[in-house]
Amino acid sequence: MIARIKCEACGGVRPAMRWRVLNADDAQIIEEDTEAQYERDLALFRRWHRRRGTDPESALQELRRRMERHARELAEENGRSRKAISEAIK
Repeated sequence: MIARIKCEACGGVRPAMRWRVLNADDAQIIEEDTEAQYERDLALFRRWHRRRGTDPESALQELRRRMERHARELAEENGRSRKAISEAIK
């Protein structure tokens, strides 16, 4: 899930790799990822949070916010402007 969120935050695998937001392991995960796998991961994530008494949707939103912020920071450090990153994730 995290690799997919990073990829989405950058607007695709290529920009995410170029900006060093995704590493080779992340890229391989994305290449092998299927919608069914993503749904299983999401179900596991939700189940885990429910068992701990936390709201899975709030947790997912927070995870997305943190990963998007991290992706932006990495992309900026590796040569991409803040404006281009913001446009990529719209």
